[in-house]
Amino acid sequence: MPKVVSRFVVSSSEQSTATKSSRAVLRSYYCLCGDFVLVIQGKLHRLPRRRSDGSYIVRSKDAPKAPARKFKLNAQAGDRYLLQRKDSDKMEIRQPFVCGRCNLTVAYQTTPPPAGSGPFLYILKGSMTELQGRSPDDAFEGEEAVFEEDDLANELFDPIDPENIPEHMRSARVETQNDLAPPPPVQAESGQPDVPDLPHPSAGQPIGKDDTPEKVPQPSQAGNTETPDASA
Repeated sequence: MPKVVSRFVVSSSEQSTATKSSRAVLRSYYCLCGDFVLVIQGKLHRLPRRRSDGSYIVRSKDAPKAPARKFKLNAQAGDRYLLQRKDSDKMEIRQPFVCGRCNLTVAYQTTPPPAGSGPFLYILKGSMTELQGRSPDDAFEGEEAVFEEDDLANELFDPIDPENIPEHMRSARVETQNDLAPPPPVQAESGQPDVPDLPHPSAGQPIGKDDTPEKVPQPSQAGNTETPDASA
C-alpha cells in the first residue's frame, strides 16, 4: 500500500484576534456553602463596583451605549426592606436574593422580583466563589483582625488585677485559689520534710520455696528448758 502523508497546520487560539464570541464566555459561581447560584457573561472582578458597599454592578437592561450583560441568578427572593445610606438622609429600597440552601444573601436590587427586573443587579462582594468549596479573595476585603497574635496571648494569659475585682467576688476567688493550690509539705521536728513510709517491694507477694521462714524451736510443755543429752 502506498504511504499516506497528511499535512496540517498547528494553530493556537492565543494567536487569534479577540472576537465578540471570545469575550462572551460564561462563568459559573457558587455560594460559600457550595451551591450553584450564578452563571454570568465574563468575570465578576472585572465588573464596576458600587462605592457604598463595594458590590459588583451587573447591568440587566440595555442602555444606549452599554448593552445588558447576560446572566442567570439561581437564588430566592427575600423580604424587602428600607436602608438608610451611610452619611446621608436618603433611603433605599432593597430586594435581597438569598441562597436556596443556606439562606445567605448573595445579591440585591432596588426593584421587586424577579432578578433583573431593574436596570442593575448588585452582587455582594465575598458572597460567591468561582472555585467550589473555597472562599473568594474578596471575602475579607476591608476587614480588620479583631485580635493580633500577641494581643490575643496577652488577653488570655495576663493575670487579673485584684483591684478590679468586685468586693462580693473576692472571697470566692480566694477560696478557688486555695482549693487549686497544692498542700504544703509536712515538716518534721528536725526541719526536714516528712517522707511517708513506703511499703516493702516484697509486701503482698506470695512466698516462694526459698523464701520460707526458718522455724524457731519452741519450749517443751513440761517447762524443762534443758537440752537432752544425746549420749543417754
